[in-house]
Amino acid sequence: MRKRKQAGWWTGQIVEGRTVRVRVDQDLCMAAQSCIALAPKVFHIDWSKRKSSFEGAPIEVKDEKASDNETIFLAAQSCPFQSIVLEDAVTGERLFP
Repeated sequence: MRKRKQAGWWTGQIVEGRTVRVRVDQDLCMAAQSCIALAPKVFHIDWSKRKSSFEGAPIEVKDEKASDNETIFLAAQSCPFQSIVLEDAVTGERLFP
């Protein structure tokens, strides 16, 4: 019998059972790419929007449904600039940060 993956206690309190909307605040994003490392199917770098050779390209949401809520939450937590915003898609309530 396979064990079902359990959400972390904190994640369970925040996002479990919700439809989560994900967005990246481009004013805060410095393209650290920790979100891409944790959820590469959800986030990607848009090289076409790079402004200069000294500046990173912005990270964007590719497919917010491409991973489970716990992974997306961990990716959002990993951002050192707290630029990943999670909201309840039904109520609009801000879940993180």
